[in-house]
Amino acid sequence: MKALTYLTALAAVASPLTAQQPADNPLVSNREADSYAIAEQLYVQARNTADPSNKASAMYRAAELFKSYNKTYPKAANRDKALYLQAVCQQECGEASGANATLGTLANTMHGEYAAAAAYKLATQSADRQMWDNAIGYFRIVSKETKRDELR
Repeated sequence: MKALTYLTALAAVASPLTAQQPADNPLVSNREADSYAIAEQLYVQARNTADPSNKASAMYRAAELFKSYNKTYPKAANRDKALYLQAVCQQECGEASGANATLGTLANTMHGEYAAAAAYKLATQSADRQMWDNAIGYFRIVSKETKRDELR
């Protein structure tokens, strides 16, 4: 029995290997998608980090990756989400002024749900500080950009 097993294994090793046909969709590098995925993965890991110091450090690194992504790929499909997540990371690592600047860029120059979300954050901050003119301006952006009826 051992001899049969040995001969079968030897025959498998000795037989010529045949090349596989390439797949219809071969694996290709996509730097834009990879850059976004790396930044997003670091953000997710940072969110799940219990230690406050490690969390702040990871959020800072994620913010820098999102910032680099936005600079390198200004017309990317994930641009608005990346800007929003950059601001979230900046806020989480203690860079409030940077976060507000990023949210302001998003709210004032982009369109869609992420622009609405950025404007909503800025509107509520302005209202909390009793900066009514700013709050009204941002709430107008929210109303214009959102698809959510409860925010109109």
